[in-house]
Amino acid sequence: MKKQSIHSGHRRRVREKFIASDFEHFNDHEILELMLFYTIPMRDTNPIAHELLNHFGSISAVFDASYEELRQFGLPEKSAVLMNSIPVICHNYMKDRNFNLRKRYDENQLKTRLIAYSLKKQKPVHIYAFFDAMETELFFGTLPYTEGERIVENLCNLAMKYNAATMILCTSTTSGIAYPTPEDMGLFSMISDSLNGIHIHIKEWYIVSGTRIENLSDHSDFKHMFTE
Repeated sequence: MKKQSIHSGHRRRVREKFIASDFEHFNDHEILELMLFYTIPMRDTNPIAHELLNHFGSISAVFDASYEELRQFGLPEKSAVLMNSIPVICHNYMKDRNFNLRKRYDENQLKTRLIAYSLKKQKPVHIYAFFDAMETELFFGTLPYTEGERIVENLCNLAMKYNAATMILCTSTTSGIAYPTPEDMGLFSMISDSLNGIHIHIKEWYIVSGTRIENLSDHSDFKHMFTE
């Protein structure tokens, strides 16, 4: 039997802490410690994280240090590459996040993505897309299946996390009819009421069936639901 590391329980707890709250309740040394988990197996990375901060002075200085400086400090090659890559990763993330025009809302492109995503799933799903005030996409995807009230809670948390201004909902169906069910309507009503309460407008609701997609805001039965 493979012997389990004495640090495996601690590592799991640190990962669970991150999953529960991102880095909100982390000290700088804990952030470095978590990162080092993935490049230094079977070793306590907490002392190394403290030593890095003491040596370089701050977490940003650790990330700004050159590969050679990190190696001279004593970090393994993989750890030095990871730390040295953070500024470049952050730069590319922010550039893509703020200036990638492909992430700006385009109805035709979004419809194509929704159809492709629905066909890939091959089962009824709800797809959510959040946008900021400049109509830049913040999130696109599904949420784990759960009860209606929990879905609404998860959506509100997601919207606030990304500071969203608008949301688009897409419901895929295998019924062959691009029309919402009474259950879909009930869920939409719950989502709409909750998001309106935190000043987030539902821009559109699409129904996808196969390769057919319908905008419910264009449908006479549903137009009233999209008035800001």
